[in-house]
Amino acid sequence: LRGGTGPLDANTVTKAYTGLVAAQGALDYLSPKTVNKLYNCDLSDSVSSFIQTFVGGNQAATAIALFGTVFADQPSLKAIGMGLIPASLSSISAILDGTPEELGINVPMQYINLGIQLFVVKSLLSGDANAIQILKYYLGYIVLATGQCRVAPQSALKAWGFPDGTALQSFATKLLGQSGLAFSAVAYTLGVEGGNASTAVGRVALVYLASLIEFLTSGEFEKIGVDVTKCYPWIAISAVTAATLLF
Repeated sequence: LRGGTGPLDANTVTKAYTGLVAAQGALDYLSPKTVNKLYNCDLSDSVSSFIQTFVGGNQAATAIALFGTVFADQPSLKAIGMGLIPASLSSISAILDGTPEELGINVPMQYINLGIQLFVVKSLLSGDANAIQILKYYLGYIVLATGQCRVAPQSALKAWGFPDGTALQSFATKLLGQSGLAFSAVAYTLGVEGGNASTAVGRVALVYLASLIEFLTSGEFEKIGVDVTKCYPWIAISAVTAATLLF
């Protein structure tokens, strides 16, 4: 782990923030209703709830990849591959339940997306000779998709078949974008760039910080009814983490 330029120990900051991300990721994946209650956010309509499932998958992917490299000394590609398993399971569950069809979402694209993801998981976990190149192409795919979700949520909703997305659905889509970009930062840093764990953690903190500040300054948190007082600690901790590990 690299040392930071600030007064805090980079090793300690890396482990502490990884622990927080892991706890939040587990909660997002296992109990989204608890997260909604915690932050006073009602994403219970069918579309928002469906999107939130994939937010949880992305959050879990980030948490597992970071935890594996920081605490378990796993090889980077293996940790990233392990992280993608929960997201793949979420996709399988949704397809088996028939949720995309019920919501009017393009079902063949769900199969294609799942197939791509499973191929990437297999490549990363099996030590495929082209694993890094495969991961690079995959990251290009998800950065474009989740970037659209974060920056232009209504455009993403329209592409999914919801031209009149509600404010809550737009918010959920932005969360999907935020979570996808955070995982992309981890996967790129560890798997493509060959960077260290502290840099990956710092970049995740920077993604969360930028996204949370935008939510706050745009007034979207207040419009949705999110309890902003519970977001300030994340902003402060993410700012300190990013400053310590990246600058």
